[in-house]
Amino acid sequence: MAAGLAPGQELSGRKGGYKDWEASMVKRDSSQVDVSIAVAAVSGNPGEPISLRWLVRDISDRKRAEQAVRESEERLRSITENAPDFIAELDLDSRFLYVNRPLEGYLREEMIGQSLFDFIPEGYHEELCSLLELAGSSGQLQAAEFKQTLPDGTHRWQSARFAPVIRRRSLRQIVLISTDITERKKMELLLQENQSRLRFALDSAQLAPFDFNILTGELIWDERAKPMWGFPAGESPDYIATLARIHPDDRSRAELALAETMDPAGTGDIKQEFRVVWPDGSVHWISAKGKVSSSGENRQQESAHLLGIMRDITERKSTEEALRASEQKFRMLFENTPDAVFLSIKDGNIIESNPAACAVFGWSEQEFKTLTSSNIFDTQDPRLAACLEERERTGRIQAWEITAIRRDGRSFPSEVDSVILPEDPTRSLVILRDITGRKAMEDLLRENEARLRIAMEAAKLAPLDFNFLTGELVWDERIKKILSSFQTGEAQDRLDYAEILPLLHSEDRRRVEQAVAMAIKAGMSGGASDFEQELRLVWPDGTVQWISAKGKMKFDIVDGQYQATGLTGIFTDITRRKQAEEALRYKEALLSKALENIPVGIWILDGSSRIIKGNPEVQRIWFGAKSTKLPEFGEYKAWRADTGEQIKAEDWAGGLAITQGKVTLNEELEIEAFDGARRIILNSAIPLGTEEDGLAGAIVVNQDITARKHYEEELQRAHDQLATLLGISQSIVSTLDLDRLLNLIIEQLGKVIPYEGAAILIQEEGHLKFRVIRGPSVFNNLSEYQFPISEPTLIAPLVKEKKAFYIPDLQNEASLMLKIQNSIKGPSDQYTFLRSWLGLPLIAKNTLIGILVLAHAQPDYYSGQSQELSQAYANHVAIAIHNAQLYEQAKAMAALEERNRLARELHDSVAQALYSICLFTDATRMALETNKLETVKENLSELTQLAREAILVMRLMIFELRPPILVKAGLAAALQSRLDSVEARSGVHGIFHSEGEVHLSPEQEGELYRIAQEALNNIIKHAHADQVKVQLSRTTGSIRLVIEDNGVGFDPADVEQGGGQGLRNIKERAEGIGAACWVESAPGKGTIITIEVNE
Repeated sequence: MAAGLAPGQELSGRKGGYKDWEASMVKRDSSQVDVSIAVAAVSGNPGEPISLRWLVRDISDRKRAEQAVRESEERLRSITENAPDFIAELDLDSRFLYVNRPLEGYLREEMIGQSLFDFIPEGYHEELCSLLELAGSSGQLQAAEFKQTLPDGTHRWQSARFAPVIRRRSLRQIVLISTDITERKKMELLLQENQSRLRFALDSAQLAPFDFNILTGELIWDERAKPMWGFPAGESPDYIATLARIHPDDRSRAELALAETMDPAGTGDIKQEFRVVWPDGSVHWISAKGKVSSSGENRQQESAHLLGIMRDITERKSTEEALRASEQKFRMLFENTPDAVFLSIKDGNIIESNPAACAVFGWSEQEFKTLTSSNIFDTQDPRLAACLEERERTGRIQAWEITAIRRDGRSFPSEVDSVILPEDPTRSLVILRDITGRKAMEDLLRENEARLRIAMEAAKLAPLDFNFLTGELVWDERIKKILSSFQTGEAQDRLDYAEILPLLHSEDRRRVEQAVAMAIKAGMSGGASDFEQELRLVWPDGTVQWISAKGKMKFDIVDGQYQATGLTGIFTDITRRKQAEEALRYKEALLSKALENIPVGIWILDGSSRIIKGNPEVQRIWFGAKSTKLPEFGEYKAWRADTGEQIKAEDWAGGLAITQGKVTLNEELEIEAFDGARRIILNSAIPLGTEEDGLAGAIVVNQDITARKHYEEELQRAHDQLATLLGISQSIVSTLDLDRLLNLIIEQLGKVIPYEGAAILIQEEGHLKFRVIRGPSVFNNLSEYQFPISEPTLIAPLVKEKKAFYIPDLQNEASLMLKIQNSIKGPSDQYTFLRSWLGLPLIAKNTLIGILVLAHAQPDYYSGQSQELSQAYANHVAIAIHNAQLYEQAKAMAALEERNRLARELHDSVAQALYSICLFTDATRMALETNKLETVKENLSELTQLAREAILVMRLMIFELRPPILVKAGLAAALQSRLDSVEARSGVHGIFHSEGEVHLSPEQEGELYRIAQEALNNIIKHAHADQVKVQLSRTTGSIRLVIEDNGVGFDPADVEQGGGQGLRNIKERAEGIGAACWVESAPGKGTIITIEVNE
């Protein structure tokens, strides 16, 4: 072995010998390098010893490059092997050189060397040949879709892309990338089927779709819609012609609803019912529902389509009108029926009664509400328990005779009908008739019963004679008329019982048979053998007829035994009565329920002006009702809202309705309830009666509008403040001159927040200096005064916490007043007016740039909403001042662009939001004018939310400027600062966790911060979350950022199809720094966004 040579590298001893190899060497500084070594044997003269000449070259860079190429090839191979798509390399004869995975049903070895066309149905060969030739000739990617046949005979759809590989301007091979699109093809087929079903559903439901471009006015009609509007089939009316068909009384409402769909703060939904007038003058009702779909980021960009459906509801409206008329008739029946009617709950408590019930029992309507069934029925009457058991079992009882008890304790016989309301099984309707007179007559009839029976038998006057022994029925002509629906063919005088029995209703058959058996049993024991039943006959055409059957059993000795031989009696058709009773019970239940739940107070006065009834709402309004007559109306205290004049007893609208027949509508009064509470009501009174019978009473309606009046006042105040704030915002962004701007800010401030004194201090060189002062002349002494930024009393809280600092009464703060006195340097009586003191930080780029100070002579003047409004104004001011400072301090283009961006952000976000609030306030005023109090409540809630969102947007705008902490302390500190500065003030609990050291370039840190900022902004604006977790961690070779919230979540596919800009921004920023991005979310399950970037 030659000295210094590597093993296996012997050098021949002859002259000219040569060897080379690669090795690793250690340099003098102990570092290791890769080298290439060449050794040659040389000699100067013959016979002299051979010498070696060494050549050593550093090949470390080449070795590293070769290693990188191998690693790259390995990564590429790993990606290819694990890709979800089928990837193959084809030679110029379309034979497989490589496949990342075999096709389903084949082995990889079977495919290598085979032609692509061996695996493709012959029908696609020509198309694929053309694509391969085009890819080779053009050098561009080509794509096609085809159906693949598997060995088992099944088919799969594939989307293939052919990419030519060009080397040295020559086509070397083709790369095939194929994606299985079978599921997509199935979805396309399913979509076609669903569209067909939708058309069928629209036709079946008599619905007509429409498409209206709100911005262009273009209206696309469906042929099913034109007949609803009275347009001919061939006509295509535009928006103007369509609007003209809407009834004049409904047109403005329809236009307003259409305008509200364009409000960016709204839902974009529309739901309206309106009338259209056809050319022949006929009026038709149409129901329209729809939703705005826009292609831009908001509904006022590019295009906005109102997509929806409409239906002709004329028939439904006619039915509703008929129902209202029927309900009015039902109420008159309830009030005027001579039978006692009351409503009770399951435990027997009576909750409502009619005037007849009060007359029968002697209890007042209010007293009835304190009673139960045990107070009005004789609990010793055994029929009561049987009656209740029967009603519980069948849901109703009819014509039960039960002993009732009047208020004075006297008992009387009554006939009771009762039904458990099907719509509310906990309530029962009871109809009671005083049958004292009828019972007296029955006693008289029983005295003559024997004579009457003999006379009826002698004269053969019995309408019905039923022979039990033969089953034969003997008919009377009057019965034939009653049962005229029974078709028996030829007229018959006699029928078999078996022919009539099937006509009995299945629910009545057993009851009738039991009643007959009981009458027979009573007669056999010597008692009364009376039979009386109400039953139903069901005729062959399906009609039901109610019959009242009354009779007596006949008894005789047959085969030596005494037994019942027949029944003699009469029939009565009571179908109409039963129908009326059922309708009455139903209407009374509905009316009673409506009266209890109607949101206005209802009084009912009788002809003597006495208050006889008041519903729960009127009891709430007045905190109790007193049943008084007209002379005693003075107990009710009220004043006219327009004049303040107190209402006298004789001037009450209810009394005037009865004494003069005067109708009063919507008389606005301020009342004092019996608990001392003050309310504002609309008082109306309508007399009841006819010209023939005179006035029988009156209905008085009290509508509590206290809340509405409060909302109107609050709305007006909010409208004035927001309109002023909008004007101020536009004014303070109109100038970049700092001195002019500061004076303008102070002047405009007084329009929003009144003050006795105000000042703006600007931070300069570690001090806060007075730049603008307004107030008493003694304040001028402060113009040269400046506070160090670390001043511990008034300034330090603003600097450290960057929050408003409020002192309700300076006169109670002796040390502060002494400091102010020393600063003002004037007589003490000149500054005693200082009571309320409010300091507002002016923050830009998370830095305190100044302070806005307000002072007022009234203690605690700036509490509550005034501070919020002041802080909102201060946020505007901070941005405007910072914008002006940027303009003064930097003349370079970068500073100018920053200033312009700030101005645009301020105008496009907050100013637009405030403008939207003003529009929304006007819409709310219109709702108030139409007395839509529920809409007013909803709108006021939305108005408050919009104002808070405007403040939140301002905070976000301020923090969106690149925070200095990102440069000074890095990404982790910047994220923690963001959560503390924005989320914490927005009511969202932020949790931040960091693991490991993060080493990223400034560009990567900046983009990751912007991604987190975008995600957090979206959570505040859209997620409705109360907690967000941000985790920054370092794994092997990468940095991972995870942002998770517990908000409402969403469907990522819907967001991508809808063009969500926030997610698009996040993904584009991630791609810009070579990072991977995952979004996991579902409705109701929050959202998780993960970003991973290589170090």
